[in-house]
Amino acid sequence: MKKILLIEDNLNFAKFFTNLFKKDPIIVEHLIDTKDLLKTYYNNRYDLVVTDLLLPEVKGNYLVSQIKEINEKQLIAILTSHPSDIELVKGFDAGADEFFAKDVPREVLRQRILNLLALNARITEYVYSEQEDVRLDIINKRVYKHNERIKMTFKEFDLLLFFIENKNEILTRERIIRDVWDDKYDGIMETRTIDAHVKNIREKLDVSCLMSIRCQGYRWYES
Repeated sequence: MKKILLIEDNLNFAKFFTNLFKKDPIIVEHLIDTKDLLKTYYNNRYDLVVTDLLLPEVKGNYLVSQIKEINEKQLIAILTSHPSDIELVKGFDAGADEFFAKDVPREVLRQRILNLLALNARITEYVYSEQEDVRLDIINKRVYKHNERIKMTFKEFDLLLFFIENKNEILTRERIIRDVWDDKYDGIMETRTIDAHVKNIREKLDVSCLMSIRCQGYRWYES
């Protein structure tokens, strides 16, 4: 499932944009108030950020620069109805990866965005925990804390990735076994297996976000 963050003050266009992907495995989250941008971005992982160029309080190219400072790998597209060459150049200088015109045909816009997402999937991807300053290199299965590589087994990596991608959600042991081990939950042996891996992750990363939920499972909680 892909996630797109749309920063757009025009509600009609935001509805139109969201409806483009009703039949695709894509979630579109719409943000109007740019004051909440950094908080929203910190607490989520997006495959693509799409921002209008001309917003009431701030220009899109400024938002691009702010997001790129947090995550230089983030894929960002600028969206506008009446682009000027000067503003587009500013947007690309700020770090934008692509530009989309609002007035192109519906299916053209949809396909261009799908193509951009497909291209991005072939590039090294990262998942972050800003609160713990932990970064996961998905392609090479490497973990970094404070930019120092932490050695982990592949299964520890998979479990950590699962926690961070589902941050703030209570994850039952049944679900962890099903989604990480691709198996059925079968009682005490599986409980011990999960608990042992969680113990290793905590010790290697010295994290406080990974919480035990009594009689249920675990949660990676970030305030």
